[in-house]
Amino acid sequence: MTDGSVLVLNASYEPLQRVSLRHAIKMLVREVAVVEESDDESFGPFPRPRVLRLVKYVVARWIHR
Repeated sequence: MTDGSVLVLNASYEPLQRVSLRHAIKMLVREVAVVEESDDESFGPFPRPRVLRLVKYVVARWIHR
């Protein structure tokens, strides 16, 4: 992934959105998500995530833009 964004999956493995790498690391620190797929690079104790999965299911609302 060259743009530095991370895919976020719901607890049911459905894709929700893309977030910045910074936001993804914050989600890992708060333990609201776990790494499903990562690169070889790491940030402190965390591998560089490519895909995160939320720990708890959230209701996804569709927003048309």
